[in-house]
This record gives sequence, C-alpha cells and structure tokens, in this order.
Amino acid sequence: MKSSCLLAVLVIQAAISLSSQGITNRDEPEIDPPSKEEMEKQIRQDLPEMKKRKEKIMKDKEEMRKDWTFKSIQAETLWKQALKQYEGKEDVLAEIKIHLDRLDEEAIQTRELQRKKLDPDGAKVRQNSKNIMELADKYNLDANKHKKDKKKLLRDPKLVNFWNKISNMGIEGEDLNLLREELQHYQAKIDEFDMLIAKDEALTVMKRIPIEDLIMSQNLVKDFPELAKFGDSKKMERTRSRYLGLKDILITGIDRLELITDEEKKEEGWEQPLVARIWEEAKNSSFTEEEQESLRVELRHLQEKINQKLRKEIELDQLKSSKRTGREEIKDQVVEHKTIAKEVNGMTKDIKKKIRSRTEL
Repeated sequence: MKSSCLLAVLVIQAAISLSSQGITNRDEPEIDPPSKEEMEKQIRQDLPEMKKRKEKIMKDKEEMRKDWTFKSIQAETLWKQALKQYEGKEDVLAEIKIHLDRLDEEAIQTRELQRKKLDPDGAKVRQNSKNIMELADKYNLDANKHKKDKKKLLRDPKLVNFWNKISNMGIEGEDLNLLREELQHYQAKIDEFDMLIAKDEALTVMKRIPIEDLIMSQNLVKDFPELAKFGDSKKMERTRSRYLGLKDILITGIDRLELITDEEKKEEGWEQPLVARIWEEAKNSSFTEEEQESLRVELRHLQEKINQKLRKEIELDQLKSSKRTGREEIKDQVVEHKTIAKEVNGMTKDIKKKIRSRTEL
C-alpha cells in the first residue's frame, strides 16, 4: 500500500512538469506561489464564474428534463419503455403511471435524506431499488436499462465496477451525467494509453524500467542505452512525457473514483486525492482548530479549482473528437486549461508551504 502511494506521488510530481499533455518542460521557470492576498483576490474573482457554472448546470438540467414526465431517471426510463411496450393500452399505462408517481416521489425524498445524511446505511436507497425492480418485473420492463445504456460505453473492468457503485448511490440527473462523462474520459485515456504502447516500440522497453528510475532520469538515452535505437534524448523525453502524463491521469482518476464511492472516505468531504492527502498532512501539523478550519476553506477552493481543471480536460477531449470544432476554439480552450492548471499548481504550493512551516516547528 505504501509503495503504491509513493508511486502515485512520484508520478504526480513528475506530471507537474508536463508540457502540452500536462508535463511542463524542465527548462521553464518554476511558478511562484501566489500570496495570501492574491489567493483571496483570485477566489473573489472565481466566485461569479462558479455561480455562472452552477446556473448553467441547473439550466441544462431543466432543459434536459423539460419533456420528462417524472423527476427521477429510473422512473422516466421505465415510463418511456412502458409507452412503447403498452402502446394503445391506456388502462395498463394508467396503472403503471400511478405506481411510478409514488416511486418517483419516494426517490426524491430519499435523495433529500441522503443530502442531509439521514440515510447513513443506505436502507432507503435499497428499498427504493427493490420497489422499482418489483414494478419492472410485474410489467416486464427493464429496471436497469438506464445503467446499461451508459455502461456499454465502458470496457475497462475497474471503470465498470465504479459505474455500478455510482449507479447505486442515489445520484441522478446532471450529477450522474457528469460522472458518466468522467468515466468515459478515463476510458478514452485507457484506450489512448493502450494504443500508445502498441504503436511505440520504445514504450515496450520503457515499461520494463522501474517507474521511479524513469521519473528521476535526467538523460534517458544515457541512463538507459537500450532506448538509444528508438531516437535521441529529445524524442525519448517527449515519449516519456506523454507516457507519464497518461499514467498520472489514470492513477489520479482511479484514486478519485475510490474517494467518491467509499462511504467512509466521503465523510471527510474530499473528492480529489491531492486535497485529501494535503488535509492528512495538515492534521498531523501544529495548527489550532481555528487555523485548521481556515485551511479547510482554502482546500475547498483548491478542490473546486481542480474540479474545474478536470471538467476543462473532459470538455477539451469532447471538442477534439467533434468534427465541427475549429482549431481556434480548441486553442482557446487549451490556453484556458493551462491557466487553470497554473492556478492549481500555485495554490497547491502555497498551501503545502504553509503546512511545512508548521510541521518543521
């Protein structure tokens, strides 16, 4: 477990210096962390954008549900099936609608209980799922169709397992859709990673090198002569950068999915592995309760900024895969992503510096 955590930390540290794929060039100057005043100013500047984003999500959610009969996705999915399956049989449809009205209301009430943490063992969620299954069996409908439609896009067993967990957590609507897009983002990165390994023979050799040595090497061709036949140092550096960049995304992504699907870990309120690790360091430092609470606020802002960066990465992937997207639009989004990434790095360095100063006392 310790070696796994160390590996994750090493890969993430290396990824901070990535260029276009997330690894920055070694010759670039290190970004100076922002001062407390700059951070507070940045937070104030970000608040309107965060508010706009929230309003957009709510608007999109309303638009998506505009033609819905029900509020919960499971009830709506069953109703659409019923409309097709029992077309012309108004009496049967009327019966189904009465049942779905009740189940839909129960689903909304359960979500509210979960939000207030009044269903800690998930008993209400399980009962709702049981009621849905019984109704589906009675009318020969598929209660899991809404899960299957999304799961079929995932092929990696770990991601399918995470999707199954997420589907049973009572998350619905836009929140569920965002997580689905995130899982598809990781599936795309896994496909890209596998394709990279298959196409680039140098990576077959690189994979056999202990990753700590691969990260720490200042000159790959000199340190690992077996790579020389595949190209010069600059070419090997680019290959390593892309390789480590994808590995960082996947390691961080799996860690994040474990955080948000683990009930115990969720209690802390963190959904980004980097923030969770920093908080653990902070708890072992000499901060007072008041100082810890202040730090928690800073970490929440950092988490929001990391989430913003993740959403931008997903949007970029979607834009790149769309034939309608122009180069200028992608270029603007890349610039915006780099700006957010620099802000994340700056905030992270500043908070870590603060914790180190109290740890060394």
